[in-house]
Amino acid sequence: MKREDVHSVKIYFVKPVDLINVVINTMIEMEYETYIISEYDQEKLLKILPQEQRNIVFLCVANKHDAPKWLEYVGKLKEVKNSTIQTGAFAYTSMEPEIKKLFLYKFVSVTPFAELRTNPIEVFKKIFQAFDAKGSRKFIRVVPRDLSEAFIMVQYRNDTVKGKIVDLSAAAVTSEIDQLYHKHFVKPCIFFQDILLHIRGVRIRTAAKLVGFSKANKNVFIFRYYGTELKDGKITYSEKVPQEVKQKIHKYITYCLREDLKEKLAKVKLEKKKEKSKTQQADDSQEQATAVVELGVEEKGSEPAQQESEVDQQESANRERDR
Repeated sequence: MKREDVHSVKIYFVKPVDLINVVINTMIEMEYETYIISEYDQEKLLKILPQEQRNIVFLCVANKHDAPKWLEYVGKLKEVKNSTIQTGAFAYTSMEPEIKKLFLYKFVSVTPFAELRTNPIEVFKKIFQAFDAKGSRKFIRVVPRDLSEAFIMVQYRNDTVKGKIVDLSAAAVTSEIDQLYHKHFVKPCIFFQDILLHIRGVRIRTAAKLVGFSKANKNVFIFRYYGTELKDGKITYSEKVPQEVKQKIHKYITYCLREDLKEKLAKVKLEKKKEKSKTQQADDSQEQATAVVELGVEEKGSEPAQQESEVDQQESANRERDR
């Protein structure tokens, strides 16, 4: 599969209840790209959904009185173009059958809150599997937020070289290292006993295997994380990555996802301000044009009065002379 054909699925929880909030990070550790949307930002979400091929939006219907507004919001989701959007709802346990039917008619799957209380992780796994919520990508991949705080140190043949991190996931890291290729002419399938990732002030040390490099740039390498074991006095490599390594990387991935979402929502807000500013400018221009027209009318209307005044003054002067 080509890289451009690989896509992830964005999963949004709009105004989630506390029970859902506590398992969001666990969902990310399970490689589901999940986000939290506040009620304040739910309208902005409609603007950013077309940026992705597929999205899944989950709503939380707390009571009967909330149902109409969420049904209306589902209608808005259906109007979004250039994206496939699936919708689900978590609802109060005693939801009336007639209200539930209204959601089902709009192709919204409904899960009672009661089911989440017993084993939320398993419930989410089943729901996400039914929605095919991972798409064609197996791992969440992020681009570092600050390149100056994201770099890699690679130890090879008693030499240490440094490079910048291009992107990373909980399974692998892509990095650009100028010296590694020119100095050692490395090839895929070479194991590195020690690489060190520096991301946002956190140091993550792990073994790795070089699994490939970019055809466009021979200095861009893809390293897959590995674990190490000592057997019969020899170091062997295992695909089982230490849990501590994965936890630290997932924490950074969560941070990147949250910041990326904030940035997208802020841009929507900025665009709205620009539109409002343009509208205000247009209104001001119209008001100025109207004022100029009115002023012109007043000036034209004053000319006959001025002429009449001049005639009166001339006639008065003539009468005085005749006397």
